[in-house]
Amino acid sequence: ECDCGTPENCQNECCDAATCKLKSGSQCGHGDCCE
Repeated sequence: ECDCGTPENCQNECCDAATCKLKSGSQCGHGDCCE
């Protein structure tokens, strides 16, 4: 669902780098729906 690289380098608060999935509650990887 999302790819932000390694957990150490992941700057995306909506993405779980370990699983490449969006974190619970996030509708998308970036933007206004990323809460």
